[in-house]
Amino acid sequence: MQTLEQCYSEISTDQTRWSYYENYKSLNRLAWHCKKVAYEFIQDFFAFAGKSKVFDDMYLSRNESYIKDRAPHIVSTFLLGIKLSECFGLDIHTRNDHNMDFKYYWFLACLYHDIGYSYEKKDIEHWKHLINSNGLDAVKEFANVDFMPDQIFRTYTRETVEFYFRCRANQLEKEPVIDHGIIGGILLYDKLRKQFDESFEHRINRAHTEDSFFIRQGRSRRLHSSRQHFEDYARAADAIIAHNIWRDTLVEYSKKYFNINPFLEVDPNCRIGLDNELCFLLSMSDSLEPIKKSYGLFLDIEIENIPGVKGVKLLTDEQLFQRYWSEIKKLEDWMVIDVQKDGFIGTKRVVTITAN
Repeated sequence: MQTLEQCYSEISTDQTRWSYYENYKSLNRLAWHCKKVAYEFIQDFFAFAGKSKVFDDMYLSRNESYIKDRAPHIVSTFLLGIKLSECFGLDIHTRNDHNMDFKYYWFLACLYHDIGYSYEKKDIEHWKHLINSNGLDAVKEFANVDFMPDQIFRTYTRETVEFYFRCRANQLEKEPVIDHGIIGGILLYDKLRKQFDESFEHRINRAHTEDSFFIRQGRSRRLHSSRQHFEDYARAADAIIAHNIWRDTLVEYSKKYFNINPFLEVDPNCRIGLDNELCFLLSMSDSLEPIKKSYGLFLDIEIENIPGVKGVKLLTDEQLFQRYWSEIKKLEDWMVIDVQKDGFIGTKRVVTITAN
């Protein structure tokens, strides 16, 4: 049994557990405590991966304070997700035909999942009107998006995502916003595709095609790229898009804003399961991550796997349990999991979360 602080410290010192790339410098232990260090790590790791263009955006730069505010949470979610992936028995090390493993998808999806807060927290009234009029196409105009294929809408259909996007920006809402998850996923895919095009122009061997080529990264590293990776980009983008679409809110919108799309069919029993690994992990990690509630919880929450079971055991004191039990239990409403009180270990409350 470890506190989250101990867990993160242990993971951070073993790159094989969290990094798809070899020979990256060590992860500073301040990265889940300090906004500056956390934000620098996020940017630096994307740059190390040859993907710095994901931050090449005037609007993101002007409003990066909103991203910095979320940066320790992002890093904490990233490390918590690694632990949860082990607890739920995900294979995060085996590489596929594209030479990618789960850690690659996790890096893309998790370290970018809240970047869209720069739009949600500092949105423009005119843009929300554009969303209400043009749906997802509005993003092409105000965020200069060129690539938005249907393949990035997997967990939820494009039609459902567009409906949710419009509803969140609707002026009838108490606080209409540009949904950070939806725009964040769209931005990630678009910017990775633009990075790909730029990389291809700078390929080492001019005879190589988009199917397979290398670029130089620094003095001694070469990075491989291929149009086959578009599918990997889409998988990460979908997880970001879906992680902030709450089923109960979607069902409520389908009744409240029936006129926006009277033909939309919403399954009130739709939940995210372990068969949708990346979205499952991002949704759970983001929901359980404690920084959003209080910075001091790293030492107050303990975490452990459950031998022989795809699940996790959490321990906390009674006061903390009473504050957050209802929130944790509510995960059952939109994820295919079982959340249970499981007695005490000493004075600590035990909560188990297992996959159904």
